[in-house]
Amino acid sequence: LRSAYGGCLRRLNDWDSAERVFESLVLDSGRQGMFSLQAWALQEWSMIAQYRGDFVRARSFIDQARRFAGRSNGEELIQTLRKCEAELLLQQHQGEAAYRLLITMPENAQVLKLLSEAKLLSADYSRCRAFAQAALRWSGDDDALRASLFTLIGRSYEVEGDTEQAWRYFSDALTLLERLDDLYSL
Repeated sequence: LRSAYGGCLRRLNDWDSAERVFESLVLDSGRQGMFSLQAWALQEWSMIAQYRGDFVRARSFIDQARRFAGRSNGEELIQTLRKCEAELLLQQHQGEAAYRLLITMPENAQVLKLLSEAKLLSADYSRCRAFAQAALRWSGDDDALRASLFTLIGRSYEVEGDTEQAWRYFSDALTLLERLDDLYSL
């Protein structure tokens, strides 16, 4: 329950309260030998550090979480932590490092999207678009994800100077975001 409560506080941007919840959860779950829960709490705590721009601290939490996840043998948790680490690397504009981490993960829409972002940062625009197109095939009815992927493709064309193709993909993204009534993303 505390983990859920901390997650709610994080999503409500009450980061100070959320940090206190996750700190106590990490300590208590560690004392009880509940390493999987301890790793989940550290992963959530790392997200707060990322939001605050404290990437060193966020990385430290992910590294700690990985050690505890290794004790619990939770493959899903380990994959989640790899994805979090890749997202952190992308926020720090380390596309190649993120790519090396992501390429070892099982393919799904989110991993392919992150691979596309990594290749955009690395100026490998054709592979950026190839990963985004592959993610589109996995995205199903997730219009928010589809809009994000159309934006990635558009950005890759924009950087290359192909404004006609870029506008086509940006228009598709805008249409989806308008349908979702997502003013922030618009």
